[in-house]
Amino acid sequence: MRNVKNSVKFLFISVTALFLIASCGGGGNGGATSTTIGVATGTVTLLVTDGPTDDFNAVNLTVTRAELLSDSGMVTLFDGLKRFDLLQLTNATEIFSVTEVPAGFYNKIRLTLTEIELVLKDGTKAYPKLPGNGKLDLNPSTSFLVTSANPIMIQLDMDAAKSIQVVNSRGGASYQFRPVVFIKIIKGSFDTKLVRLQGTVSNLDSLLNEFDLCLIYAQGYFIDDGSQGNNPYCVQVNTIDNEASFFDAVAEPIRFGDLNNGDVVTVVGRIAFDGIYPTAASRAKSDDDSTDDDSIDDDSTDDDSSDDDSSPVKMVLAAEVVWLGHYLELNGIARSNVTTDMSRGEWFKYEILSGGGIVSGASIPSILQPGSKLFSPTGISLDSSSIQADVPTIVNGVLDLKTGDLKGVLFILDTEVPAKLDQLIGIIGDISPDFSSMILQTSSGDRSVNISTSDTKVFEVSFSTNKNASFTQMTPYDLRSGQQANVFGNKLNDGSLDADTIIYEEGGASIQPLP
Repeated sequence: MRNVKNSVKFLFISVTALFLIASCGGGGNGGATSTTIGVATGTVTLLVTDGPTDDFNAVNLTVTRAELLSDSGMVTLFDGLKRFDLLQLTNATEIFSVTEVPAGFYNKIRLTLTEIELVLKDGTKAYPKLPGNGKLDLNPSTSFLVTSANPIMIQLDMDAAKSIQVVNSRGGASYQFRPVVFIKIIKGSFDTKLVRLQGTVSNLDSLLNEFDLCLIYAQGYFIDDGSQGNNPYCVQVNTIDNEASFFDAVAEPIRFGDLNNGDVVTVVGRIAFDGIYPTAASRAKSDDDSTDDDSIDDDSTDDDSSDDDSSPVKMVLAAEVVWLGHYLELNGIARSNVTTDMSRGEWFKYEILSGGGIVSGASIPSILQPGSKLFSPTGISLDSSSIQADVPTIVNGVLDLKTGDLKGVLFILDTEVPAKLDQLIGIIGDISPDFSSMILQTSSGDRSVNISTSDTKVFEVSFSTNKNASFTQMTPYDLRSGQQANVFGNKLNDGSLDADTIIYEEGGASIQPLP
């Protein structure tokens, strides 16, 4: 992680996984505020995922309250005490709350958090100061509509590498927590990273090969349905559309018919609504029609936006892999290509770096069990040819104590590890008329920054009179001279920086784009 010079004071806030985390209104204390009987409602499902970072063993956040705000009022999504490790969400997405809220438009999420704990690689801990007095407001670029016919999933994707910064001073290194979050409002199929849910099998249907997954458990908390009774929340699991693979407690292949009501299982797949399962074709179309991950897909003008009196639309998880019990999740590196032999079938040499209580550096054979599946961190399906020497690999499976083999059923392969971004802090100087570049005045001199008006992500941070920190998604056309800015990007040979993300402070009149 790059050192941050403190010669330019700049504080930016995002509200990342915090929103999700905070809104994990799961069983026990503080679920969602109930709605008035007879008032039209809609479902808001909060999802959280995280970007990778190699600098910490854990990033633990403690949240005491989450609220959803509109021009007409506020709904409490969570009121209690929750503590979550964001780094457990690097390669999959989890559901953290499902809440019935009054139908209507919403435009802000307010979080209250009390602590962030960083667990460093050597086991020591650091506690950065919370920005905004611990109260953070997240403002999507547009409001979003919730109705009974339009359930909403809000995915918050935290970029941990940009969120925690090292500040060097004479007293030694310290850490600043300035979370960066990319928001996506999702209607219909959910198509980014894979979703991982652990729960209990209920209502098995052997004709349709479906079941309900109930008592869903996420990082120490059960998810309820947002009602006053704290009823367990259930997701319908479809196992046909994605040709799900099934495994028993020791990672041996089984069939759907071997499942029983009451079994504790982990399901990895993709979320959809109302039985509309995301096929490869629909995912490809979604990719073509979508914008960046931080975009807001607001379909508030859709014809079905006014169907407030219809029944709530059911959420469905189209499963890829289902396994019984609790499996190891190991982080490591492939040290060979895949080999096939009579005793093991397909396997490769695997060096374990962390996870499962196994000593770091151990090298063992990792077997691709029949029916196992391989994906990229973003959920793209891969085959065994993607396993090659030196590819970072996460394996979910069971260690065979007799043979010493790791029997894997789910593999996440980071075949294209992105280069670590450089960071610049300074004051924006001249901006080109077409907003394709700008000068950033830093403590070490002026630097040229290249901007993509379609790809560069831009956020504004501001503080209210009561010191709440507010974080809003903007566009490159909102940049202007004199703003304090923090820029992340790729350094080029000529010394300029291709901007990936720009966060600036509020102030001054907005510059309008050229016609």
